[in-house]
Amino acid sequence: MLPGIVQELVCLIGEAEALRLVKVVGGQALFFPTIGDKPAYLAEVLTEGAWLKLCHRFGGGYVYIPKCHRTMLLQRNQWIRQARADGKSIRDLVCLTGLTDRQLITICGGSDSGEALQMDLLSDDT
Repeated sequence: MLPGIVQELVCLIGEAEALRLVKVVGGQALFFPTIGDKPAYLAEVLTEGAWLKLCHRFGGGYVYIPKCHRTMLLQRNQWIRQARADGKSIRDLVCLTGLTDRQLITICGGSDSGEALQMDLLSDDT
């Protein structure tokens, strides 16, 4: 569940832009002028229309943008599981996500193949 302010952002500017904003400035208070240009660091995050909507709604004040770390991880992990179910390989997902194969296998809840990824150091098998 997203915090109230993030839900409001989603209603104002749409889910994709709201989540991009959370990724870039999450955990910070962001100032919205009543009139003014969009800061350079938000140039690729928000469209001009979204920036103007936010300035109209919050203009003249600071708004704390939460990180939503747990929610973002849950969303990412759900996407990874769906991609695996749709046939993406662990190797493909490593390239797409930047995570390690072990992290991806853990997220997907199992082994990618019948072989262990690491040999047991205490095993009698050599």
